[in-house]
Amino acid sequence: AKEEEEEERTDFETAIAVAGFGAFNVLLLLLAALSTFATLFSATSMSFVIPTAECDLHLNLNEKGLLNAITYAGMITSTIPWGLAADTIGRKKVLIAGLLSNAVFVVCCSLSQNVEQLLTFKFFDGVAVCGPYAVSLTYLSEFHGLKHRRLTIMIFGIFSPVSILILPIIAYAVLPYQLVLKTDYISLRSWNIFLLITAVVPLLAGILHMFFPESPKYLMSQGRNNEALKSIAIAYAINRRSTKASYPSLKTLSGKRKEAIIRFRENLDQLKPLFSKPYLPLALH
Repeated sequence: AKEEEEEERTDFETAIAVAGFGAFNVLLLLLAALSTFATLFSATSMSFVIPTAECDLHLNLNEKGLLNAITYAGMITSTIPWGLAADTIGRKKVLIAGLLSNAVFVVCCSLSQNVEQLLTFKFFDGVAVCGPYAVSLTYLSEFHGLKHRRLTIMIFGIFSPVSILILPIIAYAVLPYQLVLKTDYISLRSWNIFLLITAVVPLLAGILHMFFPESPKYLMSQGRNNEALKSIAIAYAINRRSTKASYPSLKTLSGKRKEAIIRFRENLDQLKPLFSKPYLPLALH
């Protein structure tokens, strides 16, 4: 078994090494940055909205606390389902679905006219954005070999503090102005427009992910080894400024396929300790 795992790793490393490191990898890093920005914007935007919107929404202290916490509640609720989805339907589909639905819910937040609407949409915003944040690192690392994987993960770690720096700049540029746009049905103020601007990030990231291939390692885990080679060939073509057809012919990647039901049972087995002693009492404490 160990020899087979080593053969699989070596085959992947050989294929990804031929693709090289270049423009494709830089684009992947930019996509990962957008996914991170989307998550952090959703998680922290309420800290800027509440002081501006408290008069418009007549917020009391409890409602302010709920607005700050509700996104994290959605993220915690959806962590396990997103993890299962990433291993079942693929990294790319999770990223696209999560980012686009995140953009939709942020737009809904920006159109909210009362605290109940804002709380509801912020919860689903947290549900939507949790998947892309976790999967974006996996997707990024699975396109890199051992030579560059550590570097890309280190760069990925920089995106979170950068996003925390960018959001206050956007807030400073928008929130101080007493903007009011009214129609017969809704009123949009500066905090609504601020949220609407932040929706551009997940929308752009979701659309851009449509043009990128699925993770080759995920495809290998599904036994779709020829498709995995095609994914790597796309990286090769962009990095080498060549065509996919010029990608060197390599032997088929060796990867074991696991049926969906087997993967699902394995995932459940990994989750069982969370609902037993000593972890469950600690979580409920």
